Amino acid sequence: KKQWLDKRGGDASAGDDASSGGQVPFSEIIGSGRIGALLAEAGKCKVLGREDSIDSEGKGSILIATRNDSLESIVEKCPENRRKDLVFMQNGYLDKFLDSK
Repeated sequence: KKQWLDKRGGDASAGDDASSGGQVPFSEIIGSGRIGALLAEAGKCKVLGREDSIDSEGKGSILIATRNDSLESIVEKCPENRRKDLVFMQNGYLDKFLDSK
């Protein structure tokens, strides 16, 4: 896990249950459809639309719960320093798309 996160600029201790005290960490959720709404019910979050801006000073995961055809613009508009926080929640095969980024 540490090696995988180091390669992507992440913090290996960020996801440990012990360090979070069992609390649901803050997340931004892009997409307010069925999946986005269910994720939003889980705890502390801010729901954004596909065209909303991602805060470059924000912290926490950015859960993308949109259709695959929206991914290109979301990733392109995401501040460079926050791209490591993107979590893709699509039901499609994304390897080729992610490799192109």
